[in-house]
Amino acid sequence: MVETAKEVFKSGFNPTLAYIQSDEINYLFLKENIFNRRIEKILSIISGIVSSKMSLEISKKYGREESLAFDARIIILSKEEILEYFIWRQMEAWRNHINAYALHALLKEGLNPSQAAKKLYKMKAEKLHDLVMEKLKINLAKTPAWQRRGIVVKWSLKMKKCKNPISGEEVLAVRRILEEDWNPPLFTTSEGEEYIKNIIKNAEKELREN
Repeated sequence: MVETAKEVFKSGFNPTLAYIQSDEINYLFLKENIFNRRIEKILSIISGIVSSKMSLEISKKYGREESLAFDARIIILSKEEILEYFIWRQMEAWRNHINAYALHALLKEGLNPSQAAKKLYKMKAEKLHDLVMEKLKINLAKTPAWQRRGIVVKWSLKMKKCKNPISGEEVLAVRRILEEDWNPPLFTTSEGEEYIKNIIKNAEKELREN
């Protein structure tokens, strides 16, 4: 999913960040005039890139030929609503995380997917925690951070040593690279709020300079 998310950055689009959780990728665009803002074209091309790249990644990593299809939608937000949106998606990441472990626990016990889903229906988070601890001996608060909080892909400016093509001298140059963050903060905390705000601030600065 991370490699798939990065493909959109490499395909002529310029997202500010991608937030990945479960089976979804959320792209944030700031003041982008993509395809003259023709929504149907933006949606069809991004979903096409994601679908084809994910199919290729599964073939490459697992040797399985799968034809995958992602849908897409655009949500228009004010600047003040961006943090609230990512808080919402991160909360969904936590819910998907505990539900996935609970489903695995019941399948391991011998239930079929339909029976397991029926048993989990409307079960409270506390009960799901207890179920996973009892059946799998796993504390869901101790699972890898990316499973609980999602993954962020964002642009980052790094100083890199390189050679001046004219003088041949070794110099430091600023390079824009894609950075993967597998341990993002909780967006509901002050640290998480600053994290999102700083990504937006840096992107806005770059847009002004360009």
